[in-house]
Order: sequence, then structure tokens, then C-alpha cells
Amino acid sequence: MERRSGVVKVALAAVVGFVAVLGSQVESEASQYRYLCTTAPFACEYAPATAPVLNADVCYGQNTITLMGPGGCSSSEFAAWVKTGEVIDPNTNEVLAYIPLDDACDRGYCLSKAPGDPPGEPGAMCCDPSSGGCFETSAICPPDQIAVWCPDGQIATEGEDGDWECSEG
Repeated sequence: MERRSGVVKVALAAVVGFVAVLGSQVESEASQYRYLCTTAPFACEYAPATAPVLNADVCYGQNTITLMGPGGCSSSEFAAWVKTGEVIDPNTNEVLAYIPLDDACDRGYCLSKAPGDPPGEPGAMCCDPSSGGCFETSAICPPDQIAVWCPDGQIATEGEDGDWECSEG
């Protein structure tokens, strides 16, 4: 009876250990490499917070990002991890990596849009938290500024003071 009890305990411990290892594998697979958009921010594009989640290991080199294959990356590439992005060419596994941004209006950088103004184009803005001034951008914001996203249907407009704001209807 004691022997059977010992076997059951060992089997139970093995199952618990196996499940724990499998659970940790899922989380660590995508995070064993450095985050691409921090390591090489110029390789990533700004996008709204609703951008698709990719959560994949990639190879970055020669200004191209591709999904990492079973053989890893070539010697001219470095391995990285991309959380937000999408495969833009399934034949070459080319990836477009995104830096998701908070909504400009949620962060207080929006003004009411005047009636009759055309609907806006979505896009990124860099904003200075101390002055509240913003400017439209397609590049990475300076370190002393925050990047926000002006959503679809709103427009990044230049105010009378020369600062940009996101106008909402």
C-alpha cells in the first residue's frame, strides 16, 4: 500500500512539473530575444493601440524583418521579438512591426473639430507633456516627448500657436 502511495505521489509530481514546464515554455518562447521596437525603434512603425498582435520571434537585417524559421537567423541578421505587427508577405514571411500608441484624445491632446472640417486621416503625433504642444510625425519621437495616435475620422491639425492637436468631432 505504501509503495502504491509513493508511486502515485511521484506520478502526480511529474505531471505537475510537466505542466509547469509547458506553461513556462509558451511565455518564454516569444520573450527569449530582445524586443525589436526597443532595440531598433526605427525598424518599427507607429500604429493605434488596436494594431494586430503578432507575438513572434523575428530576424532583422538589411532593413527587413522576417519571421524566424526553424534554423534561426543568418549571420547578417539579429534575432528579436515582435509583440505587435503583421506578416505583410506570406511568401517571404516579411513582417511589419508596430509600436502601439495611446489614443491622443484619451491622453488629453484633442480639441473639438469645427463643423464642416473634413474627416481626418489617422496618424501619430509627438507631444511635449510639459507644454502640451504636439507635432505630426512619421518618425520616432524625441525621448523627452510622448507619442500618441490621432484615430481614424479625426485629424491632426496645426493650431494658431503652431502646435498640433488631434481634432475630434
